[in-house]
Amino acid sequence: MRDFLVHLQPDRADSLSVPLVKVLLSTFAAKNPMVVRFAFVAGRDRGPYVNFTLTCRASDVAAVWRALKRHVFANPRLGPRLRRSCITTCEGSRSWDSYLLLQHFDENVELDRVPGV
Repeated sequence: MRDFLVHLQPDRADSLSVPLVKVLLSTFAAKNPMVVRFAFVAGRDRGPYVNFTLTCRASDVAAVWRALKRHVFANPRLGPRLRRSCITTCEGSRSWDSYLLLQHFDENVELDRVPGV
């Protein structure tokens, strides 16, 4: 199993509705058979954040990332604000010791690629 972590910092995007983001991601997880577990935790650390964790089989990582990009980060209503306020990572082959940085609110940060995406 591999975890995707979508780390949302809502203060980075004006008028971003955290409840709508929760609905978007929980609906995505519920309708996607490749996602076997979904959870979220909210907190504060130099500002509010919400961590959304989506767990999939290791063989589904590329397909889940393609689907997240298409259905979540390209969402016409929330996608632009999500891209400005999220960091998305995926557990690598050696757990979090080899994680992949897939999306970052700072466009200057170099991202990793998922093979097959």
